[in-house]
Amino acid sequence: MKKLIVKTVAITLALLTVVFVGGYLICATFAPQVLGNVYFNTQSEKLSLKYSEKAYEKSRDISDLATLTERCIVFGDKDKIISYGVSFINDGGYEDFILGKGDGYHYYIVGSICSAEYEVGYKQVAIDRAFSNTGEYVSLNPVHKLIILSAQSNDTATLTEIKTRLQNRQNKNQLINDHLNLIEELIN
Repeated sequence: MKKLIVKTVAITLALLTVVFVGGYLICATFAPQVLGNVYFNTQSEKLSLKYSEKAYEKSRDISDLATLTERCIVFGDKDKIISYGVSFINDGGYEDFILGKGDGYHYYIVGSICSAEYEVGYKQVAIDRAFSNTGEYVSLNPVHKLIILSAQSNDTATLTEIKTRLQNRQNKNQLINDHLNLIEELIN
């Protein structure tokens, strides 16, 4: 009787292991976004990004690219933020995708790309991207993010470039004037 119970438990455990491993492999192959979501919710950076990348590579859908970009931003993977973020904002469906999300979402994505570019040393690229993607100059925009990063690292060359571009901007609002004054204080 004891042997029968041990044998039954062993067979049950073996079957459960096979089902679990098989289910995992099926998800990894046919529905990687499911595993990406699971690992994102458990804050497992490497596995979340791995399966989010697989989901995007499999579908080539802009919503999967958006998810991947957002996760790269959350986990702070600068190289992937630049790579996937630039692909995201240059995608033909980007404008339609962000239509209901507003400028805040657009500025979040572009500001994150610009921040990553600045931090890895592509400062001029970051400045160009920030200004070309900042329409309405509101409090949280890509240019503002660069001002903060430049101020934190005492980068007067970047601050000077931003100041010049802001001075040349048409239709300056009060926030631009405030930022110009701030930059002037930081440079001196």
